[in-house]
Amino acid sequence: MEKHIKRWIKPFWLWQEEKESDWLRQMSLKGWHLIKACICVYTFEQGDPKDIVYYRDLRSLNKSDENEYIEIFKDMGWSYIFRQGIWYYFSSPADNKYKEVYSDNQSRLGKYGILLSMHIIALVLLSNGLRIVSGRVANNETLLMEALLFVAFILFMILIYSTINLIVLVTKLRKSPKE
Repeated sequence: MEKHIKRWIKPFWLWQEEKESDWLRQMSLKGWHLIKACICVYTFEQGDPKDIVYYRDLRSLNKSDENEYIEIFKDMGWSYIFRQGIWYYFSSPADNKYKEVYSDNQSRLGKYGILLSMHIIALVLLSNGLRIVSGRVANNETLLMEALLFVAFILFMILIYSTINLIVLVTKLRKSPKE
């Protein structure tokens, strides 16, 4: 039997896990099951429509810890799908009694705190890069340097937008009642 594979481009911000999970669930209900994702490109394999929920988690693990980590999810009824960098994707039938992997705010705060730290480091590095490139543009009016400055500025603005949204999310989690 021939496998039917399709790719969809669907952008999600890092803090839009629920929105991404809902979309992936709708795809599974239509018979398209996630097998891979990279940035905004999702790869699906066609199969029977099923009610499957998906979960994306952020972890930086070595190989020995990774096996134990995946086993914890397996014990909770979640299947490991793939790893993309520091992101791990899991799936589970929608009727799994463990609907949420991290149901407490402290776990969520830890995850989003790591993302926020990564954003702040990237902002510092990118702002330094912008300073260097803008200095070169001022001294050397080449089209390539101006284009590089424009791209770096757009990335900087996107990163600021993403960082602000992560700060709002972390603030809401800190203020919400402890679970």
